[in-house]
Amino acid sequence: MSLINKNVNFGRGDILVLLFKIFELIILIILCYYKTIIYVTIEKERIMKIQKAKINIEFLKEASNIEDAFEDDYYLEKIKIKNSSLENRELEKTIINECYFKNCNFTETNFARIDFTDVIFENCDFTSTKTLTGAICRCEFINCRLSGIDLSNLLIKDTKYKECILSYSNFSESKLKNVHFEDTKLIESVFYNSNLGSVEFDNANLEGVEFSGAKITKIDFTTSNIINAKLDIEQLRGCKINYEQAIDFVASKGIVVE
Repeated sequence: MSLINKNVNFGRGDILVLLFKIFELIILIILCYYKTIIYVTIEKERIMKIQKAKINIEFLKEASNIEDAFEDDYYLEKIKIKNSSLENRELEKTIINECYFKNCNFTETNFARIDFTDVIFENCDFTSTKTLTGAICRCEFINCRLSGIDLSNLLIKDTKYKECILSYSNFSESKLKNVHFEDTKLIESVFYNSNLGSVEFDNANLEGVEFSGAKITKIDFTTSNIINAKLDIEQLRGCKINYEQAIDFVASKGIVVE
């Protein structure tokens, strides 16, 4: 292990302090890897009990397109819509309950406030969509494109993103409870000051994700890619990472492991 730059003169005290800091960092990483299995297991079992969307697609009324389905207050309930678009719109308030959308396009639509409950979105496009506030509860996003979506300041609960593209998305200041990201890309997304106390990342791509100020305790990162993710050692307390991730994390702090 190369610890000292030969071109810099260190005093004896400086070297001792440096060695102590490096030793402390390595010990904390080892604790994260080996000492949190019980906590992670308990948390994972709880997270897996995500409440699914309470709808029966077969009994939903079919609507021809999204715009005709919306009433004056933009309220949708117990309908299914396929192959329709609602692009580049400005909506004040949108309430959607017990609905199913397939192959629908919401690109660059701005929702001032949303309330989605028991909704399934399949093969839908939310690229560059923006929301200001609201809640997403018991929803499923399956093979959806959500690149650049703004989901900041939201409550997201009992929701699953499966095989979705969420790269460059914004979850800042949001609270995520019982949320599952499965086989989903979140490259360079932002979770600034968000609460991720009850989140599962299952084979997710978290490369370059910004976690500054986020609460991410007791999360299992072992199956996901966290290369260049903005994490600090305190955030990793109680989390689970694998050996390769631990080495990469040490290297990202400027420590060379040989």
